[in-house]
Amino acid sequence: MYKPLLYISNQDTVHYTRSLADKITYNKAGDEYRIDLNPKYHWSNGDPVTAQDFVFAWDLLVASGGTQTLFFPVAPEVASARYCARS
Repeated sequence: MYKPLLYISNQDTVHYTRSLADKITYNKAGDEYRIDLNPKYHWSNGDPVTAQDFVFAWDLLVASGGTQTLFFPVAPEVASARYCARS
């Protein structure tokens, strides 16, 4: 079973104990978000889960032409959004 980056509860809040994310912060304009990963999560080989892992998965989604996943729709403007990830 895999944990999502963000688990959104039925009350539309982030459930951090079920998410890989540890916290979310954003700028005053609300157009830049920072998602900190919980450092306790690692791959089976012991390597930590990084932002680059999520960028890789996002790039696969965009490259496949997919604008939705099995779990939730992704708006076209989000699928084509530019991103900045730092490990």
